[in-house]
Amino acid sequence: MSENEIAKRVESCLSIEWPVLPETSAHVEALGASAGMAMRDIGPELLTDPGLALKLIETANGQRQRHFHEAIVDLDKSVRLLGVNRVASLARELPQLADPLPTHVQTQIRRLYARSWLTALICADWASRRRDIAPQEVALAGLFYHVGGITLWLERPEQMMQLEALRQLPGTVPEEAEYVVLGFNIEHFGHALARSRGLPQLAVESMAPRYAQEPRTLGVMLAAQVAYQATHSWAAPHARVHLEMARRYLDMAWTDFVELVNGVLERFNQRGGYYGLRPLAPLPVEWDATTKRASAPAALCLAPRSDRLGEAVALITRAAGKPAGLIEDALGLMRDALGLNRLMFARQLDDGTLIPQALVGTEYEPDFNYLRFEADPRSLFSVLMRKPSAIRLDAQNVDKYWPHVPVTLRQLLEAREFMAMSIFVDGRPFGLLYADRRNPACRIDARSFETFKRLGNLMARRLEQLPSGSAPASAHS
Repeated sequence: MSENEIAKRVESCLSIEWPVLPETSAHVEALGASAGMAMRDIGPELLTDPGLALKLIETANGQRQRHFHEAIVDLDKSVRLLGVNRVASLARELPQLADPLPTHVQTQIRRLYARSWLTALICADWASRRRDIAPQEVALAGLFYHVGGITLWLERPEQMMQLEALRQLPGTVPEEAEYVVLGFNIEHFGHALARSRGLPQLAVESMAPRYAQEPRTLGVMLAAQVAYQATHSWAAPHARVHLEMARRYLDMAWTDFVELVNGVLERFNQRGGYYGLRPLAPLPVEWDATTKRASAPAALCLAPRSDRLGEAVALITRAAGKPAGLIEDALGLMRDALGLNRLMFARQLDDGTLIPQALVGTEYEPDFNYLRFEADPRSLFSVLMRKPSAIRLDAQNVDKYWPHVPVTLRQLLEAREFMAMSIFVDGRPFGLLYADRRNPACRIDARSFETFKRLGNLMARRLEQLPSGSAPASAHS
């Protein structure tokens, strides 16, 4: 699905009101009547219901902007601005999560609300440990991380049921299942939706893979993955990768990290019944957190689409505006046209470091999004950046080149095949274009490589024609 099509889908969803849990109105009334509860403690309590939280943030910011320019980024300030009575009124006005919504939709939204609250709890806990200046802002970003999924369950429940069925097949990767059923990734849709709804900036950026380079957004992304595994299974292969990354993010010993996670789970379990959930199992201490991802048989290999190839050529050759926009749009169409799984454009900094500027198909892989490649004369990517060139790793040459692939990337690849191409603009190294098919059962053929190079060369030529195309990058570009 093109960016224009996603924008239209987002526009059609902006008027959807999230329901509140049936218990929420009584909960808010009780909070307001509690003599021992300070106003500042009410906001965090309201994180338990994302439907009400979304309405509060949008209402408070709508009211705030009449007089001030500073956006409200946590529920504490929203409650202070609106007052408890107004909060209670909003809770009564919103639709409830009940009939006529089908039972299976109610169940799925309750589960997503539960996971959203657990993500918010983890975010707040980690942010406090890292001495973040605004832990509740980080918590709110975690709460809204699933804005896309919740909205789609309300808008297109039949498609979401199809998606759930496909996800159950062995070897299915979430990003690819979403692409097959919906035509886009839910997190990418959520990012566009959050931006259009005017949600806080941290919440919006936390759904954009390239912001994994920023510590606060990386924390939200990792918290969302930990919450997912806690509500599904600690035994899933990807859980081990993300938990180890989270441990390093917090700079903790494994046993201390387990204690921290389980402390949050204990708080969650005290109210798990609020969402119809049984108590979540604790993260075990005796558990190998360093095990690499385990590959599984591919449930599906994305097929190339010739119609998208024509669109990609047309977009690249006619694109206007900023280079970043061209690159992001082109990567999405290249994925469609070549049937690829992951694409990355890494911009070269002044010191030769390559840092991701745009990524496609990596929405649930913060470890991949966090990659950066230091300048190293022995590195395959550094060699590519010396002159315009491209390479396809395959069975014939992988033994020769694999030792020169950056170690951080090698550790994440299940298939020892990928394509990479250096992009030069005005005779200067600009960035690196990378693509793979993730699973060893899905191969990259010579024809795909030739098309990949053709599109990369078109991109380089168009970048030369756009303003600031050859401007040097900074660490936060």
